[in-house]
Parts: sequence; structure tokens; C-alpha cells
Amino acid sequence: MMKLYLTNTLNNLDYISIIEESLFAPKETWIKATKWKNFNIKKRVKRDIALREYFWLEFNKEALRVLIIDIDHTKMDNQELYQKIMTDIKVQPSWILQTDKGNQVGFILKDFISYKNAKPIKIALEIKRLITKALNADEKGSHRLKGFWRNPITHNHLFFDNKVKLKDFYHLYPKQPTKQQRFNADIRGRQIQSKMFDYTYGNRNNFLFYSAMIETKGKKWGENEQKVYSYLVHLMNEKAKTNNVELLNLFELKATAKKVAEYNREGKNYVKINVENRQSKPIKRGAMGFNPIAKDGYVDKITHDIETTYRQIKSAERTNKILSEKEAKGEVKMTRAERAISNAKARAEKARKTVLNAITGLFADEYKKKSGSWHIGKISKVTGVSRNVVAKYIKEYEAELQKRATKE
Repeated sequence: MMKLYLTNTLNNLDYISIIEESLFAPKETWIKATKWKNFNIKKRVKRDIALREYFWLEFNKEALRVLIIDIDHTKMDNQELYQKIMTDIKVQPSWILQTDKGNQVGFILKDFISYKNAKPIKIALEIKRLITKALNADEKGSHRLKGFWRNPITHNHLFFDNKVKLKDFYHLYPKQPTKQQRFNADIRGRQIQSKMFDYTYGNRNNFLFYSAMIETKGKKWGENEQKVYSYLVHLMNEKAKTNNVELLNLFELKATAKKVAEYNREGKNYVKINVENRQSKPIKRGAMGFNPIAKDGYVDKITHDIETTYRQIKSAERTNKILSEKEAKGEVKMTRAERAISNAKARAEKARKTVLNAITGLFADEYKKKSGSWHIGKISKVTGVSRNVVAKYIKEYEAELQKRATKE
């Protein structure tokens, strides 16, 4: 049976030691605490003194040891909040304390969680969000794992000798859809998304599958694979003549019939869309307008390779024609390599002009040493150009001056 400690047990050493051992690591003999709500005025205090005299403490500094929920703007006392927690959360808290604005609730963990363990930390944060939502608590004060919260010992409180595990809160997670519900949503989504409800190339399997699912729904013969197969053969022959489209391979038809019968036997036929009210979706054949290579389902490798090579040649011819037209109009864009070379040349020219402006401008004398040579380090610092590049352009500039002087 859980022990209940009331406020008047403040001097109970056994009670205080329970909290002390649960909330702090053995090496945390000094903790940050404050007597005022202004957390800028905080200091390091011995743990036992902080628990008895200070109103706000730093929790979960080294590892996650307690989940604290801050509830503001409530008019419930501790007993009323306890009843609400047991009704809505169904997990007994470790403590409930009363503040000037509302309450704070703490759930001490049986085993602390290191912040290096990303997965359980992520789960703990999600659980805090679920508790916050269930109790209509303050998100700012509850959606964090560590920081300053009120000291339960120095406030009006109820303390329960109780510790929890994360799995105790798993029932708060929203119910996940069943396998059948996921199938239902998936198949409806694919139907609405594709809108391929006619026997056309690229859509024959879809049409036959959904048509069979609709036709066999709620019918006993829909569980018989052979009867479903016979229906599919009849439907395929009829649609192939009407739409002038080739027949499917019979092996694919048998596989479709097997799947439809299996869904009907397991009660997983959720299709409720009328085929006749759907329009077929036009099949995109690309810029070249090629039809599928394997119209009837299968082609031999040699035929496939020949057709692929032919299509590659035709596609290349079209690309070259477009590039020739753009080149004639001056619209051809540079390749990545050409653009990289162009950018490098532009950067080099910019650096050259920057250096020349420095050594030929009004303040050129500031960049010369007493000996008359250029102060390369100073020029480099002012222009942002590397010393090697500065030396290179100065050398070119002096060579150009010398060349002009020789000609004169």
C-alpha cells in the first residue's frame, strides 16, 4: 500500500531522504536553488539545505529523474487535482503541490534516463505533452525536461511514496488504426489518387483488381478463386474488344484472382467506389510519346534491348536538335565545368582590380615600407586578398611598368 505524506511531515527525515535520493544523483551534493521566482538570483546550495529552505530547485540537470507538470490558473486544491489525475491519467503521481497560481505535479521515475539515450528521452517528452494536454496544463512550464520548478517540501503538498515507468503512460497515446483500417485507408487512397478506372495500357491490372473487388463484395462466390478468375477473364475479353487493347498475361490474371479471393475470405474487402462513375486518367507517355515496351506483359531480352537502344538514339537526336536551335539563338547555358571556370576567372579579375586600386590609389604610400618595397601583409589585410595573390599582381604590375619604361 502506498504511503501518503502530508505537509506536517516536513521534519520527517525518512520522508526527506526519499525525495533526496529520488531526485538527485549521489554526486549532486550541491544544487542550484533560489528563494525568489527571479531565476537570475540563484546560487549553489548544499542539497539538504536547499530541500528544507529554498522554494525553487533545479531538477534533472544530469539525467531525467522526474516528470513535472505545471498547471496554472486552476482553483482546485491538492485533493481535487489528485482525483482528476486518477480519472484522466490513471497513474498515481509522486507529489502534488499548490502554488499561488495553481498546482505542480511530479512523477518520479523508477529508473533515471540519461540524456544520451535519444529514444527514451523523445518518448518522455511526448508523454509530457500528452499529460499536459490531458490536464490542460501550461505548455511552457511542462514541455521541457529540465530546469527550475517548485520545491515540493517547502510548499503545501501531498507526497506519495510512488515511482513510475514510461510504459505506465502508454495508454495516453491515441489509438492506432487496426490492420484492416490501414488496408481500408490505403486502398481508398490509392483509388482516389490514381482515378484509373478503365481498361487501358498502364492501367489494366488496376482496373481488373478494383472491378473484381467491387463485384465480389459481400458475395459468397467472391471467396472462390476459380470463379473470380472466370469473371476476370470474361471482363478482360469484353473490355479488350471495346477499347481495342491487348489482353493481359493469364499468370497475372490468376495472381489478381487469388488476391481478390483472399481479401474476401478474410473480410478485408472495403472497396465502395463505383467504377462507372470514374473517368480514366490519361497516361503520360513523356516528350517522345513512346508506348510501353511490354504491352502484353512480357518481351524477350533481345527485343527489349533493341527497342531501348532505338529509343535512346531518338531521344538523343531530339536533345541535339533542341540544343542546336538554342545555340543559334544564343540561349545555350554553360555546363557546370564551364560555369566554374567562368566564376574563377571573375574572382581572379576582381582580386586583381582590388590590389591595383590599393597600390595606385591616393593612399598607395601607406602600403610602402621605408625601403620602398610594398608591404604585402598590410595590403592583404586591407583588401582581403591572400598574400600570394597580392604578391603575384604586384609583380605583374611592376613588370608592366618596366615594360612601358623600356618602350619609351
